[in-house]
Amino acid sequence: MPIFELTLLRRTIPSSMYKVAQAAIIVAGATAIVKFVAFIKEAVVARFFGLSREMDAFVIAYSVVSFLVGILISTIQASLIPWLCGLDDRKAPTRDKMVNQALTITVLVATVFAFALFLSADWLITLVGYALPEQSHHLAAELVKVFSVSLFFVVINAFFHSILQKRKHFLITGLTPVFTPLAVVMSIVLFTDDYGIYTLAVGAVGGAITETSILLLLLTRLGACPRLTRPRISADLRNLMSQSWVMIVGAALMGSTLLVDRSMASTLGVGAVSALAYASRVPSLIDSLGATAIATAVLPYFSDMVSRKDWTACRQHLKVYAWVLFLVSFPVMLALVYASGDIVRLIFQRGEFTAQDTALVSSVQQMYLLAIPPFIIGMVAVRMLSALSMNYVLTLINISNVIINVALNIILRKRFGAAGIALSTVFVYLNSTFFCLYFAFRGMKRKEAESRGICRSVSG
Repeated sequence: MPIFELTLLRRTIPSSMYKVAQAAIIVAGATAIVKFVAFIKEAVVARFFGLSREMDAFVIAYSVVSFLVGILISTIQASLIPWLCGLDDRKAPTRDKMVNQALTITVLVATVFAFALFLSADWLITLVGYALPEQSHHLAAELVKVFSVSLFFVVINAFFHSILQKRKHFLITGLTPVFTPLAVVMSIVLFTDDYGIYTLAVGAVGGAITETSILLLLLTRLGACPRLTRPRISADLRNLMSQSWVMIVGAALMGSTLLVDRSMASTLGVGAVSALAYASRVPSLIDSLGATAIATAVLPYFSDMVSRKDWTACRQHLKVYAWVLFLVSFPVMLALVYASGDIVRLIFQRGEFTAQDTALVSSVQQMYLLAIPPFIIGMVAVRMLSALSMNYVLTLINISNVIINVALNIILRKRFGAAGIALSTVFVYLNSTFFCLYFAFRGMKRKEAESRGICRSVSG
């Protein structure tokens, strides 16, 4: 990027850039604390349950629920925050009324999804865990029914998080998820002898309810706690709902690539699916601490800029973030790829995890690590598209991602095995990032032209 352009940016928008960087650091720090507690939880789970038939049932049940929860959370936050920023020019009573109506609709949606999950538990486990023994199948279905309660509260928590993030309270939203792993650990220690594997699901429910209570208390003290009211579908709410449903489709498509990878890896023989799982641990941690933190921080600021129709600032911010993130993430990626074998050896190689396993997982991990720069840059571009209310573009891009993923999995797995499946993920993120950036800049240009046209019409 030209030096004079960076100098100009420092002179024109130093405050907002500093605030975004500060917010990203806060989110990353809070996420690191939550991940540390979650790691302790995993160690406790392994200590009490190990590799057992009950644990297999729990993993299948949790995979089904986490897939659905991930779609709903990403949809709510990506759609709601820009919508909330668009209400800033409304009078306070009108704004509060619309937020109350949005909460009511969210509660209704959460209730429908929770009941649907409860009623379809047996069918979902049959679909996903078809190879489970009958006893494990029944246990997994029962666990899904327990998890359906936590789904309701997790969706409500995502709504409250969006309100707090819009107000730039990133530390609160980053730390409150810690209650779930803490509750799971307490549930295991206190009740495992009586309730066995059910303590994991019950602990997750207890953690979600605790988080809801804390968020309600904090919002009340901030004077920003919404209330349930009679839902009336206004034009603004219809726009929010349309953006949300489009986002759900896109998130489901992108989330399905993981299921496709695991399914196609199962044809490569014993150990291939496990290799993909182990190899994704370190890249996923980096994504959580880096990409997720930055994406969480930038969305409220992007939404504010779009609401103000400050298209110059939008372009400058997105351009600078893309370049800075590339310059930072690329050398980090190279270092991690170089040290991949040592990383796998240090974390996993003990007991049944042999040196041969280390070689396989290391090669797969190297492929996943190559995706770090495009993934991080792409997350920022996705947030700009959400701020621009262009979530429909994400659905189209994710359709192409699924096609590319399946096609390259078929081609590359024959030559590179499990590493080829991981390599296809790199091309998926490259495709996604390129088109997200392209449509984001194109969307800003189009909206700027529309704004100028409106201004000329009014002045005329």
